[in-house]
Amino acid sequence: MDQGRINEILDKIAGLAALDYDSEIDIKDNNDELAAIAVGLNMLGEELKAQVVSKNQLTNINSKLEKFAYSTAHDLKSPLNAIAGLVSLIELYSQPENDDLKACIGQLKTVVSNMKNMVIGILNYSRSDSNELDFERLNLHELIQSVIRQDGFGDLAQISIKDQLPVVWFNKISAIQVVRNIFDNAIKYCDKPLCEIAVNVYNKEAHYEIEIKDNGPGIDPKDQSQIFDLFNSLNQPHNSESFGIGLANVKQILQSSGEKIWVESELGAGATFIFTLKKENHVQRN
Repeated sequence: MDQGRINEILDKIAGLAALDYDSEIDIKDNNDELAAIAVGLNMLGEELKAQVVSKNQLTNINSKLEKFAYSTAHDLKSPLNAIAGLVSLIELYSQPENDDLKACIGQLKTVVSNMKNMVIGILNYSRSDSNELDFERLNLHELIQSVIRQDGFGDLAQISIKDQLPVVWFNKISAIQVVRNIFDNAIKYCDKPLCEIAVNVYNKEAHYEIEIKDNGPGIDPKDQSQIFDLFNSLNQPHNSESFGIGLANVKQILQSSGEKIWVESELGAGATFIFTLKKENHVQRN
């Protein structure tokens, strides 16, 4: 065997392991097993290099899209606030007996409110992938009770919490956003006279699984992979105010912190959202 050619092959393998995809083995006119191995390694290097370029391009595109979404949403806040102010002035000085004008003003206020909610959702989504979040001990029971009280969810749904929820290790603002969006989603999509939400927890070795179950219309299994996509609200006809941002925001928050979320559901049987949160004593700290 040609030791020099073997050394070239070993150097190529070492280079690939070190993420060096540019070097190539000179095949020359050899037509033997070593040449076949060399050709294969050269082709592998080209393939890996192409994949790295594609991944870098995709990362760059996604970064630009996120910045664009944030910038656009931020710029829309001021004109929307101005429109809301003008609508309020028109309402203030309009003639009380003009029912048609009242109806138009009501529609305008609804449109502006929906647009502002969408802008806020996009801004929250753009900020939810931050790697500079501060984590702390959170009493999940107290946090959820606080969200229910502050957002008035108790007036909109019958919410039951099984037992005492645990202390977890997470960013407080992010945890509030996760709970708020899941509750809000359950209430918005509920097709029953009374929305029912049940919160439960399962104790795992290194984390807790938090379960939030509702009695809504349920989600077809074929659609469950889409519900966490941005701007996907599954075309629910009974709710024109949802823009498919809330659950996308939840997924972004949890995944950027190394957590998971999924849904278990069948049509007509409600939906159960389950997400993970780490235990404090299983967190590696610097």
